[in-house]
Amino acid sequence: MPALEPGEFHFPENYGSDWDELFVGEKVKLVQKGHFSHAEDKGKKEAGGRVYLKRD
Repeated sequence: MPALEPGEFHFPENYGSDWDELFVGEKVKLVQKGHFSHAEDKGKKEAGGRVYLKRD
């Protein structure tokens, strides 16, 4: 995953096309279980899909 500035983002834009091949439940679990320690699920969706937050 490329370096991101802190703030909201969508995983497909940064993780790559493989992200879209995962089931939504798998995506949420990966984030919630800390596999991406810098990210948290914002619990909302916008035009690009589910929104995540990169912390400092």
